[in-house]
Amino acid sequence: MTLKFVEHWLSYANGAGDTDQNGWFSDDVDYVVASADPRIAGGKYMNFPSGSGVFSRGVPGVATYFLNFSFLCWNTRTGLVYFLDSAVQHVAIVWNHTDSLIYVYRGNASGTQIAVSTLTVSKDDWHHIECKVTIDNTVGVVIVNIDGVEYINFSGDTQNAGTANINTIQFVGPSNTTSPGINKYLGQVFIFDTAGSFWNDFQGDIACVAMPPTSDVTPNQFTPSTGTDHYAMVDEVVPDGDTTYLESSTDAQQCLFAPDALAANISELLGVVLENVSKKTDIDDNQISNYLKVSTTSTVSTPTGLTTDYTYSRNIYESNPDTAVAWALADWTNISFGFENTVP
Repeated sequence: MTLKFVEHWLSYANGAGDTDQNGWFSDDVDYVVASADPRIAGGKYMNFPSGSGVFSRGVPGVATYFLNFSFLCWNTRTGLVYFLDSAVQHVAIVWNHTDSLIYVYRGNASGTQIAVSTLTVSKDDWHHIECKVTIDNTVGVVIVNIDGVEYINFSGDTQNAGTANINTIQFVGPSNTTSPGINKYLGQVFIFDTAGSFWNDFQGDIACVAMPPTSDVTPNQFTPSTGTDHYAMVDEVVPDGDTTYLESSTDAQQCLFAPDALAANISELLGVVLENVSKKTDIDDNQISNYLKVSTTSTVSTPTGLTTDYTYSRNIYESNPDTAVAWALADWTNISFGFENTVP
């Protein structure tokens, strides 16, 4: 599989904020990020506020996606997650609060029921869910695992209309009047397609942990806002805006840093997500790239255009650029990361 998207919530400040800037789109941009997700040390979750409806993520259009996320059931509503091709709702995976069962519908939650679990999902508890959905009018697939147990395994017609394609994954909030939802709390979200040559199955209960920089590694060509330690300007998990920062106006300047060692309870390294939060201070078309170095191999991402507001720039590396194979835990000792300025 290929890891297409990760939402960890870790770098968002607690409270209402604009989560739309990381590629989500919704009917209420002021969704609330809160601490702490009890499943993950230092973890956060997104809380659908009262009156919210849907919280969606666009994805490249393909027939099959794996979705891995955690949630806490809202005890008075019905709904969970939908798989769409633009306006066409192909598959709805629903938790029904009246009987605590999982239902699967072709179309929306009022469509054709195609599967129902025999096992129940408890209310007001955190759960981990994985699902595989393939859209096809004859050989479609819906598999749902909850807390490591298979609840649904359906094969047949999953194509509601139009094209056998998924380009939107949509979580449903607690007050959508047409498709009421249960996602009071939404934990970390991982989205995979089937393109890769490894990790080609359900991954189980996984987590994204923050690994901020803890020391400088050459080059350190940006200018610190204060002091001489470059890493100390960007070592906050939640960025502090203009309080501390690094700055450059010179094309191709770079900064690299090293992180701490991985925690002892991390048993496998699924991928590395680089994230920076940057802005420009003038009218030039400055751009920023994430910069990953493993041993002697350097990888610079496609530049992200900047505005005068802070912008998130994320890149996912599901294989080691130095070996071109899946990450090993030992690779972490050879890793450094940072960013590069581009002045067109």
